[in-house]
Amino acid sequence: MEDNINTKNKEERDWEKTGIKVLDMAKQELFLGMRYMFLALNMLGYKADRRIRFVATDGRFLYYNPVLLIENYKKNPTDVNRAYLHMIMHCLFRHIYDAEKYKDEDDIQLWNLSCDICAEYLVDGIELSCVIKPENTKRQQIYKEILAKSRVLSAANIFYILKTQMNNQAQMWIASGEFEVDDHAYWHADQSDKDNTSSDEDNNKQEEKWENAAKKMQSAMTFDSGRGDTKGNLLKMLKAVNHKEISYRDFLRKFAVTRESMHVDMDSFDYGFYNYGMTVYGNMPLIEELEYMEPFGKGNTKPVFAARGVVMQHVKIIGKNKNVAKATAIDAAGNRMEAICFHDAQEFAKQCERNNGKMSITFYPGINEFRGERQIQIVITHYR
Repeated sequence: MEDNINTKNKEERDWEKTGIKVLDMAKQELFLGMRYMFLALNMLGYKADRRIRFVATDGRFLYYNPVLLIENYKKNPTDVNRAYLHMIMHCLFRHIYDAEKYKDEDDIQLWNLSCDICAEYLVDGIELSCVIKPENTKRQQIYKEILAKSRVLSAANIFYILKTQMNNQAQMWIASGEFEVDDHAYWHADQSDKDNTSSDEDNNKQEEKWENAAKKMQSAMTFDSGRGDTKGNLLKMLKAVNHKEISYRDFLRKFAVTRESMHVDMDSFDYGFYNYGMTVYGNMPLIEELEYMEPFGKGNTKPVFAARGVVMQHVKIIGKNKNVAKATAIDAAGNRMEAICFHDAQEFAKQCERNNGKMSITFYPGINEFRGERQIQIVITHYR
């Protein structure tokens, strides 16, 4: 009894090893014809599964029924090559990961058919000896009918067309198995072995890998002239799936500012006049620049400066209501300027009497113009 079990296990392992050799030969043939598929062809591992019909994939592994795979290879090696490429198309265009959107049995069948039509349309467009088959007039007519309703035969577009406009034909194609190649059991968690299903996090990571593979493949096809893709179907589909809709609102927001941004035109800036102005008028030209930043308010606050060790002299209380304090401010470098405080004038005057008028202040600069004379004036906002 034990010998029979061992013999059976050995036979099964031999079948599995032969199946892997068949898949490797198919992969090599596809790579020799389409070098731009190198990354995509090497992203699937192999796992034997005798429960499935022929072959299947979940985006991580290529599952194969050893017996059915070898039988199909003996009948026609091209069918194995096409099936391998068919599943790569499912992965590159992320058909597997969109399948979870569909819960209704009819929608699941329609989605499976839509994905198979999309994949076979792309495979039929590859004119290489390793995958080419005699032209199927029936298929070409189906492609033509769908293309008349959509410029791009993506799975999503096909699903919408079949569901809303060609449902009767779709049911006939499902029944006939015209486009059926691989088993989609692994696409739906409730239809496959729970031990073989991956977590949502794993699926998201794998989907990102296939998305990157599709982008790299598009670039490689551009440089390699898309060898084999004579009709341009594959490259067109890659461009469509890799293209992301641009929000012009977000695009323009990158260049938008909340206020006018002032810049110095270095071509017209004259340092001679600049130095002359600084000599005659002191810092006044710099303060005038701040006026271009007005109006101040929310999102554009007024610039405030701070200084320590400022000495206040000749303090006066002015104004009709005696609520404004005016003084001469002398900074640590000995620069003199007029200072004015519009709040707590009496308290400000008392503070100036302490410490010989020495204090720390925050202020914003301005220009006071009186009777044709202009001079720098600082407005004190806080002091201590």
